[in-house]
Amino acid sequence: MTMAEKLIKKTIKYDETNYTVMLSRMLFNYFSISSPSRIKMKYYKAILNENRKILNAKILANTHYNHVSFLYLTQKAKFNKEELNTMSTYVDELAPMLKSIKSFRFNMDTYNIITSFYILSEDYDKSIEYCTMALDFFDAKPYDNNSSKYNFRNSLILSAIGKRKYALAENYSNENFKILTKGLHNWYLQCNYHFIILAAQEKYQSLYDLVLEVTSIKTYKKFALQNEFWNVIEAYIHFLIRMNKIDPNKNPSNKNLRPFSLTRFLNDVPKFSNDKRGLNISILIIQYLFLLLDRKYSKLIDKLDALKQYSYRYLKNDETFRSNLFIKMLLKVADADFHPIAAERYTKEMHAKLLASNPSANFQSTEIEVIPYEKLWEIVMELLEKNRNKKNS
Repeated sequence: MTMAEKLIKKTIKYDETNYTVMLSRMLFNYFSISSPSRIKMKYYKAILNENRKILNAKILANTHYNHVSFLYLTQKAKFNKEELNTMSTYVDELAPMLKSIKSFRFNMDTYNIITSFYILSEDYDKSIEYCTMALDFFDAKPYDNNSSKYNFRNSLILSAIGKRKYALAENYSNENFKILTKGLHNWYLQCNYHFIILAAQEKYQSLYDLVLEVTSIKTYKKFALQNEFWNVIEAYIHFLIRMNKIDPNKNPSNKNLRPFSLTRFLNDVPKFSNDKRGLNISILIIQYLFLLLDRKYSKLIDKLDALKQYSYRYLKNDETFRSNLFIKMLLKVADADFHPIAAERYTKEMHAKLLASNPSANFQSTEIEVIPYEKLWEIVMELLEKNRNKKNS
């Protein structure tokens, strides 16, 4: 039994509850019958009872987590009221157990359910609170668990984006970069989040540096969807350069972005263009912006019906409220004959609604808003003013 007694210390330390239950049963039986010892019998009985409770809690949390994961992976739309109510009952059942159950797996599944519920419910303060609790718990573990901390940092980042706490989001994003290998899948995903954070803070020069870093890595071409995602971002960077928001000469490297062609860009993003979700909204918007920038008003007007139809067909639910609002504002620019003062007047109420709404912490929505719409609208108004001055000069 000496080997079993040594092994059970390891299974307890590393949260191997199944093995702890098996070994404690064996040791409890042994010191009760085969080699009676009152002290050891009581000791292993206590371990057995405690770990049976932990095992039952882990099974419960994992069952609920698997159900929530199934719902997330098998639907395209936002969680409905009934599904959120189901998640709420899971939260109510599991959250009180966090005080007594210190199992790694239980806490991982439970905190994932709780933080996901609050993110989906857009209660970002609660989500940040529980993400912070989760990180404190995993930081205290005596073994490496970077993957769990990476996941909860990203949940906290999404929640901070939802609350417009961009400096907080940037801090946690930088922490994740410390544990990621450049050029691998999770590093690219982190760059996606980081771009959103920088754009929201109008750190456009830093955006340029990030895009250069991403697109110059050898593995870049291997990730097809990431490639297309960053092609879209690159288009916005070129737009910002032409709006004098970015100076490419300030980048310390000798690298440059490839020259931009709107036609080539539209040919380079077929997967998103064929999909009525994701970045297709950003593709339509950047096309509009370049036509406006080049004062190709007749071509822009020709595109308005398609933009209007797209908004009517695909941007009808709460999840796409901000995108629908922003596209309606762009349509009003044409109604205002591209005059900045008239455009401001025509869009006053919609602009107020946009400012009053929070950007979604759903990652699909953060993909849609390459640059937060309220920031992009400021640039549109600036562009209208510039075009007006050119016309009068």
